[in-house]
Amino acid sequence: NKDDHFAVLEERKPAGQNERLVSQANDDPFGLITVLTTTDSAGNPKRTAVFSGGGSAAVQAAAEFFCSPLHMGAMKERFRAAGLKSFPAAYQIVVRTRTSGVRLISYEYATHEIVQ
Repeated sequence: NKDDHFAVLEERKPAGQNERLVSQANDDPFGLITVLTTTDSAGNPKRTAVFSGGGSAAVQAAAEFFCSPLHMGAMKERFRAAGLKSFPAAYQIVVRTRTSGVRLISYEYATHEIVQ
């Protein structure tokens, strides 16, 4: 059904400020990077990165974005501009893709959210 959506990414912001991103696996889906930091029993930080998205091309885009020094350097600058010294303990990045069938053509930063 053309009206069915694979995923909907909706930021939780004050009324009127939400941005809704609808992802369909076969129509330029979004990729999502989720990073969470916990501590082990010795108090050392342990980061977990989860890559997800509307189909394999979107997951590939999320992984490529995260592995790119250029893109992650730009993310670090975005976090600094928001007043942080470095990457926050928990955050999400949405990556917009361009696909051809199931193949990834290109990707770019769409938005991010710092998770409290």
